[in-house]
Amino acid sequence: MPFVKETKTVVSPAIPRDFKPPVLQGFHFESWDTLERQLGITNIAKNCIFSDLSIGAWKGHWTLQELCNQLHIRNEIAFQPEIGISSKYQDYVHSINAIVDNESSGDKNFILAYRGCQKILSQLVQQDIQWVLIIAPSSSRFSWEKENLYLIELLAKGLKQTNCNIGIITTTPVPTPANWELHFKHPKPTKRQKTYTNFRIPGIMDKELSILLQNYIPGSTLKLSTGHSVFMPTSHYKKIGECDAIYSRIRVKNMYSHLLIPFEFQIDTTNVDTDFLQLEAAKRFSEGGYGIALRILENLIVLVNSAEKKAQILIQIQNIRIALLQFNAAAKAQIPGNTLPDEYLASLSLSKAWGLVMINHPEKAEKLFAKARSFYAKDWLSRIHLYLLNISALNKLKLGKIDEAFAYEKEIEKALEKSSKTDWHIFYINSINLARLYKKVKNYSDAELYYRKAFEVNTHLKSESDLLYSNICFAQLETLKENLKTSLIYWLRACIHWLSNEIPEALAPRVTRAIIKKNFSTNGEKVEAISRKLHDNLLEVARRVKIGLPSIDKGADDISFCRIENASGHPEIAIGSLGIGIAVSRKIEPSFFYGIEYNKLKKYTYQFLCHLLPTLPHYNSIYSDSQYGNELPSNSRELISSAIRYDISKIIFGTKKYPLSKIERKELFLSSKLELNPAIAGIEIRNKSSILSFKRYKSPIILNRLETEILCNIKEIDTIKSVFENYGHQRNLSQVLRKLEKMKCITIYL
Repeated sequence: MPFVKETKTVVSPAIPRDFKPPVLQGFHFESWDTLERQLGITNIAKNCIFSDLSIGAWKGHWTLQELCNQLHIRNEIAFQPEIGISSKYQDYVHSINAIVDNESSGDKNFILAYRGCQKILSQLVQQDIQWVLIIAPSSSRFSWEKENLYLIELLAKGLKQTNCNIGIITTTPVPTPANWELHFKHPKPTKRQKTYTNFRIPGIMDKELSILLQNYIPGSTLKLSTGHSVFMPTSHYKKIGECDAIYSRIRVKNMYSHLLIPFEFQIDTTNVDTDFLQLEAAKRFSEGGYGIALRILENLIVLVNSAEKKAQILIQIQNIRIALLQFNAAAKAQIPGNTLPDEYLASLSLSKAWGLVMINHPEKAEKLFAKARSFYAKDWLSRIHLYLLNISALNKLKLGKIDEAFAYEKEIEKALEKSSKTDWHIFYINSINLARLYKKVKNYSDAELYYRKAFEVNTHLKSESDLLYSNICFAQLETLKENLKTSLIYWLRACIHWLSNEIPEALAPRVTRAIIKKNFSTNGEKVEAISRKLHDNLLEVARRVKIGLPSIDKGADDISFCRIENASGHPEIAIGSLGIGIAVSRKIEPSFFYGIEYNKLKKYTYQFLCHLLPTLPHYNSIYSDSQYGNELPSNSRELISSAIRYDISKIIFGTKKYPLSKIERKELFLSSKLELNPAIAGIEIRNKSSILSFKRYKSPIILNRLETEILCNIKEIDTIKSVFENYGHQRNLSQVLRKLEKMKCITIYL
């Protein structure tokens, strides 16, 4: 597993979004000179940046990468494992664990597009760029790709706050996304000149590639001031296979391997390099280019004659489909004959059965699960066998055999207890599933026990999706137990987490389905639907408790929620009551999202908080402290710890006031206790440093000598005061401790 050094990142302002369709300007391309006049600018090569999707995207986040490259922005793209580069099923389990983490973190493609868009917006303003121009796909054979649409739509929203514009360049009447409003100010040309060339590769050529292929670039190509080259959108190319010299030149540069994919499919389809294309598909998946990965493999499998090779490719396709929750497609896969190796048949039986159970065909799935279990049971403690038992348990539940479902989950629990090294991903899933089974048989005490076991794995590591989901699980459970006042607090915390989430569109798919069992055509619709559901649940429990809420004279635009670490201003006071602790300010923070249902939930949540916290009506902004992925402060000690962390001098908890001077805050900090974060899986000590690994989500991190010593001696020096007594000669010791807390290494509490 790769490890990383923790680095400081600068977060740009939030991008305001709403549920309305993005509005974009369209341009029918005629020539570079005509386009320059239509844009109303001079020097198109200097004042514009481009992304070219005309002959498809061949890397994940194609548009993001092209724009960042021209703006000299460093952007890490790969975040998923490379599925399919190993045929060993135990290696695939490592991939499953990484995929589980990525999915639980939320829609990583949307998060990546959002964070990338923030960087782009900042540089567009600094570099005084006037237009971002996207060359649309030239044929229905080429896709926009979902991750590119995310970025384009975010840019359309974010650029409203700047002097820069975004435009879509078209050459053919290719359909644009249904939720777009694309307006053309200039008429379509009556006759468009076609330019034919033997040379055409996908996308914008960067400076290095432009130099490498300078003798082949057509004269109609636009040379940007950054050294990049943009092909004329109306140029049509002859068969790529005629450009053997260009193919050979690109092949020597590994960084351009993605550009070889269309060559491979056109040069000699009877002799394609299957290993190369499978590896490129794995790379595309790792970059979030899911549609590209599947398209490569689905085109490749029909060109291969070997039954065993076809099976290898199909396994890779099926594993990707399961990872993307494409269960219908997985269920329809045709498993080849029984002449294949047992390992291949077991893998294909498992993936098809997985698809079948998820689309509610448990009878058909059971036969395939049985076949897979007979193979993987040879290694009872293997992680792939435990994952198989997990999904088999769900199938048994759907067959109405709840005792057998329990038996499988208990078998997993027993195997985990016997294992010398705990797989925390399987432990989490097993605990969640046992909680659900106990809830189904109305054993609510054991359901709560297993929910707590599951969520403790993520202590101080919870993603935004985890924070929302854990509170919803406990809210539903407490409602079933008729503990309505406790349920109300959980629903309220869920609403605060949701409204504080800067990127609610990226909510994890499984969490979305746990709230609303429905697919949505746009992210805006999803945010609105979830907001409506949360509002209705909070309202229903409040009605049953017979709580009368105070009237407020604020509209949704006068109220804001955000995470305290992202606040643009400084909180004035921390306030709370049993179960809820927040910080507040009179300043109105910018809102993340504007929607009818979202605003309705925002106002109702604020109104409900005013009922619990009588001081709140004097303030507009609510700052939530998740305490580094743990939970909102729920008692006075946690709220005071939060206030000390963020240098807040006034605290009100219930009816008690705690005005704390700077000296008093320092004394309380020194009296605070510290302990190792329970999310830590292990520490590997080296000469003058250590490597810290976590149970989930975070990559291992490197700690320096002082940080290592503090962690190794934490049982003996379990207060801040003790740390200062032992290491007081070290400079900036308070900052070191806060850094360790922020890195999720230690917990500091009163």
